[in-house]
Amino acid sequence: MNKRSASLICTAGTLAAATSFPHGHASAQARAPLQVAVETCGDAAAPSQKQVEYGHGTFSAALSGEKVLADGSRDLHVAITLDARPATTTHRPPLNLAIVVDRSGSMAGEKIQHARSAAQGILARLAPMDRAALVQYDDTAQVLAPLTPMDEQGKQRLGAAIDGIQDAGGTNLHGGLALGRDEVARDLSSGRINRVILLSDGRANVGITDLPTLSKVASQAAHKGIRITTVGLGLDYNEDLMEALAENGRGQYYYVRDAAALERVFAGELAAMQATVATNAELRLSPACQGIEISAVPGYEIRREGNEVVIPLADLFGGDRRKVVARVRLHQKQAGRTGVLSARLVYNDAKGGARKQSTLALGVEVSRDALAVTASVNKDVATKVAQVESAEVMRKAAEAYDRGDSAGAVKMLKEQRQKVEQEAIRMALPAAAAQPLYDELDGMKVGVSASAPSSAAGKDIIKGSKAKSRALSK
Repeated sequence: MNKRSASLICTAGTLAAATSFPHGHASAQARAPLQVAVETCGDAAAPSQKQVEYGHGTFSAALSGEKVLADGSRDLHVAITLDARPATTTHRPPLNLAIVVDRSGSMAGEKIQHARSAAQGILARLAPMDRAALVQYDDTAQVLAPLTPMDEQGKQRLGAAIDGIQDAGGTNLHGGLALGRDEVARDLSSGRINRVILLSDGRANVGITDLPTLSKVASQAAHKGIRITTVGLGLDYNEDLMEALAENGRGQYYYVRDAAALERVFAGELAAMQATVATNAELRLSPACQGIEISAVPGYEIRREGNEVVIPLADLFGGDRRKVVARVRLHQKQAGRTGVLSARLVYNDAKGGARKQSTLALGVEVSRDALAVTASVNKDVATKVAQVESAEVMRKAAEAYDRGDSAGAVKMLKEQRQKVEQEAIRMALPAAAAQPLYDELDGMKVGVSASAPSSAAGKDIIKGSKAKSRALSK
């Protein structure tokens, strides 16, 4: 996964002072305002940006500006970025892995052949200390090979099971997911990376099929330390379901247009697991003062615990970069310095399992000088805010296009393009920062204008745009 698609930012600043984040596919809990009142104010001397070490890299945060206008309600954004150093050791945590393969009738031919080839590719890369299981599903679900040590005998057993997968029947995705989860759960010993890789080319149409229930299964697995990665193959699967499973399962989501790319995706996922440095990671945000509201964290499922807004993260691996974007609102602030929020990164060290944490605090100067506020804008944070806002517009445009509203989708994309241009000029952003967004928005607009949403090209636009939206927001 590239650095852009693997980023984590929580953005607070003046860029979107008059702009609301769309909430996309976030949960109902995430859509509600997350106002938290705190009796005493935080450190007023806290800087507007700070960087600390967290054990495997850097944990940095920056407000979108050093100053914010006084009086009334004002929106900020805060950018928190996690950078993990490249892995420098060949030693890695052992894996518990379940490969769950959709073998429904639509997988006939080349798809099932490439699925078998990809699974064999994973098998070849596993070490004797690893354990793996193989599950297939059609109208029902079956364990073809239980969780087995990957010594020579175990690899032969799993390899024979992979070769025996044949297409048939419907798509009982819930059954396959549950069996894969249960196989991994047979051995949750400390120090292991626990993962289910779920592959499907269709829509869940047998057994439990509703998104809330399936998402809850993934969330419960993640709570036990079992991550769910989903791979959507082809043009007919439910991308919203597959993405929700990955989001709630704290794993990764991949859209694979061509079955031949499956092996590359699986190899990349395995490499990430092997380089895992932190598990059960969470970013916890706390308002510093009464009257400060954390109003949105786009692209993430979140929860609230007392004064903290909790953002669960996928496991961190060597060379990884993550971003989360959140909006913060200040109500009726007088001129002078004030604390804004504290950010706390909590995680388990992948090797020893010890729970660790790193904390930093941010503050801002409340000013009545509008020119000084504009001059204090942090351009890096402004760029990240533009990425997240554009990602949410792309998702909404894809949803409109999917409903048959091509004109509405084009309008959204055009307006967002103009907005990014205006902000880039106003804040003198470097061309290299804005051009990738122009390319994404323009490319999607051209595709939407040229193809019917029900066509093969249209389905590819819908799934590809949602996947790009997720990558931009993380």
